[in-house]
Amino acid sequence: DHHTRHVQSSTPPRPILISNGTGGFYPNHTHHTTSSSISSLQSARGIPFVGSPGQASTRSGRSTGHLSQEFPLPSPPGTRVAGGGGGSSRRTSRDEDSVAYRNARAATDALPPYLKPDYGEGYVRLDSDGVVKSGTLEALVERLTVDPLRRSQETAYRTTFLMTYKTFTTGSDLFSLLVDRYLMDPPPDLTDDHQRAEWKEKRLRPTQTRVLNVLREWVERYRFVKDESPLVDGLKDFLNRIDQPASNVLSAKQLLETIGKQEAAILAVQQQQAAAASASGGGVSPPLAQPRRGFFGGRPQRNDLLRLDPAEVAQHLTLVEYRLYAKIRPAECMSWSKSQKGPEVENLARFVATADRLVAWVKYSVLKEDTLGKRADVIEFWIKVAEKCRQLNNMSSVIALVAGLASTVIVKLQLTWAHVSRKSHVEPLARLADTSNNFATLRSFYSSVDTSCVPFLVQYLTQLEHYADQYKPFVLVHKPVPGEPRPGSPNSMTSIPSLSSSPMTNTSGHRYRTVETIEHVNFTRLFKCAEVIHQMLRHQSKGYRQANPSASAPHPVSDPTQAGGINLGVENAAVLAYVENMLLTGGVGSNPPAGVQLLNG
Repeated sequence: DHHTRHVQSSTPPRPILISNGTGGFYPNHTHHTTSSSISSLQSARGIPFVGSPGQASTRSGRSTGHLSQEFPLPSPPGTRVAGGGGGSSRRTSRDEDSVAYRNARAATDALPPYLKPDYGEGYVRLDSDGVVKSGTLEALVERLTVDPLRRSQETAYRTTFLMTYKTFTTGSDLFSLLVDRYLMDPPPDLTDDHQRAEWKEKRLRPTQTRVLNVLREWVERYRFVKDESPLVDGLKDFLNRIDQPASNVLSAKQLLETIGKQEAAILAVQQQQAAAASASGGGVSPPLAQPRRGFFGGRPQRNDLLRLDPAEVAQHLTLVEYRLYAKIRPAECMSWSKSQKGPEVENLARFVATADRLVAWVKYSVLKEDTLGKRADVIEFWIKVAEKCRQLNNMSSVIALVAGLASTVIVKLQLTWAHVSRKSHVEPLARLADTSNNFATLRSFYSSVDTSCVPFLVQYLTQLEHYADQYKPFVLVHKPVPGEPRPGSPNSMTSIPSLSSSPMTNTSGHRYRTVETIEHVNFTRLFKCAEVIHQMLRHQSKGYRQANPSASAPHPVSDPTQAGGINLGVENAAVLAYVENMLLTGGVGSNPPAGVQLLNG
């Protein structure tokens, strides 16, 4: 191979993605002529940021300073979405929203004190449109349960809060604050019966309804039962104590039924896993099922890969990748910029590491063959696997397979490539990994997919790292505090120092406070991160269908009865174990070290 003439490509070379050895890829603009320095491009820093401030969008012809144009959060029913009517209609919509917000703000300011939120100015900051910018924990929890100034903001705020709350509080503290909001007492100075009735009708009951709505969404969409298992008994006890009004009792009963169903499902999965471990003698994989296509029955042989059906390998590769993808939690995405290892990012780290291992498997499987014909057959095999993964919407595997085939050590095998009949099929697959316009091809593909999919996550993780660098998680805010005026200047505080977090004493002995510095959660950062995470994980809700899913399948995300999911056929335990082992070892195929859990564990 090294003494043959170069095989010319029919099209100009495109930038390809090369594994950077840290669970990500970077674009190699030098193509095949030289080796790129991996250490200088750690964490995919060479990939352009999606929606970076000031970056022009060729699709829209305007600057995209925020991700909301590319990655919108779900809007509540009836929300007007600007676009499609030109700049004039968008300006009209913004003007109408601004007027509506000002009217709502004026109406709120006119309310009597006992109907206003407990945490106002200084404890929570809003922008000119009423969107939360920052706030203390108590104030942010209260915002979950009060009447929003604009209805269109309620869903986005609640989604962002529940998706990211682990970055600024604990589940236990959040649950306690929500219960306190539900059981809140009337203001102590509220003695008039009419006012107490008004407070109960217009403040207490709406707050209680929203508390139950938040708890319901927490349970149904954010794995409360599994991730916050120590709190489940407390939640059930709280719900069982609700005895009025009838609407709240009904909501509590329905939520208890949902919790019961989820607990039963989790128990069933645990029993299946325990039974599988018991059947295998405990701790190791059960005996391999008899394969359908003449697969090896005992020890792996040298050419086991070519004895497999490429479509079957693609199906089981998709199965492994999707099960890893389905386990990724929003909190892991938020923690990724801090560390790429440890229990806080365990599932996400395993998913992105699979791409590196798949690249290594491709390269090793080709290079270990000592004859030109076998090497060409292996390359042909991987091209077929990549094409099948493309049909299954497994973009993570497609890009990793293309990166492996386009690596320098494989491209140098020029004579081998001359004997690959499907080499022209690589170029259409490589276009999916095109980094131009912020992965415009991939983003266009994702926007058109409404069924099962395993996405390529590097561009999203890069954006999250960008936000982590750009925005601090907490900000200091100066909150005015009423204080005693200076003697001789009852209505002026111009001579008082500008900042103080504790009482001060002037020359006459008067104590006063001017401004208190308090710490706010930077919710602007959380909004931006939540938009990206929503796009990263939205395909989890569309699982692949199987005829016989194993106990390792995640619940309830990849429910095999889901309508619209792509059918992966019958799970073959032998092929699945082979794919897992090869991914675990980078294609070497040796037994994993003692105690190492397989990827679908």
